Amino acid sequence: MPSAYLDASVLIPVGQAARSERGAQRARRAGRIGREMTWVASDLVRLECKVRPLAARDEGLLNGIERFFRSPALVCLSFPPATFDRAAGIRARHGIRTPDALHLGAALEAGCGVFVPADRRLAAFAEIPVALLAME
Repeated sequence: MPSAYLDASVLIPVGQAARSERGAQRARRAGRIGREMTWVASDLVRLECKVRPLAARDEGLLNGIERFFRSPALVCLSFPPATFDRAAGIRARHGIRTPDALHLGAALEAGCGVFVPADRRLAAFAEIPVALLAME
């Protein structure tokens, strides 16, 4: 089954809006990917998803994030040195910010077939197919 690396720009808005009807619609849209592909994320995505709930002391959302990252439907990657090397090359060649270069490097190193961001700035990256997920 092909795999899709989910960028934090996809998961953060879904998690933050999960308690609203609009958030539920976003979650359903993001969930369609999982039926056709294996979901892949990383410890860096997990970190990025936890920042605002930690700052807001939102235990309910933090628990939901932790459950999501423990889900058998998700492969959560840690970064070996090769990911950092790949990210350094991406950053040098394309001027992409370090966190985004790490996400792209992780997707490439893991052999993902597609990279799924909501950030339009990443849509032009040509080393892996990018499926921009509109969050509106």
